[in-house]
Amino acid sequence: MAENNQANHAQGMLTGIMITLFAALIGVLAYGSVFTLAHYMGKDFGQLQNTVFTVLSVIVAVVLAQLLSRGIQGNRLSFMQAFLSGWMASLILGMFINFFFTIFIQITKMPPLQEGSFARMMMLFSMLGIFTSLILSLITKKN
Repeated sequence: MAENNQANHAQGMLTGIMITLFAALIGVLAYGSVFTLAHYMGKDFGQLQNTVFTVLSVIVAVVLAQLLSRGIQGNRLSFMQAFLSGWMASLILGMFINFFFTIFIQITKMPPLQEGSFARMMMLFSMLGIFTSLILSLITKKN
């Protein structure tokens, strides 16, 4: 009986990790495709566009993580589970976007990112993830 309980717990943890990785992957694909398309079309991807698409990619990752977690658990997702899954998806999204920029800069021979940009990016995605996840967890909790 104890072995079965441990197996279910490990399977649930792996499912949660896979959900956050998948949600972050979808978010970075959306962000990266828009950024790459703008670069190759010669369009300006300035601060305003970067801010808008960063926030949109965080929203996509958080919503997808919370919806998939809710669907896996049979519509019984607690507030804390929803909040943490959305926040972790946002943090992983920040890592993926930094990885995207590292590859993109090497391919296009653009100037490298400033020193400390990874730390700033992680703080940004953590803050965005906390607020977005908190708001969406409260909204879905009411329903």
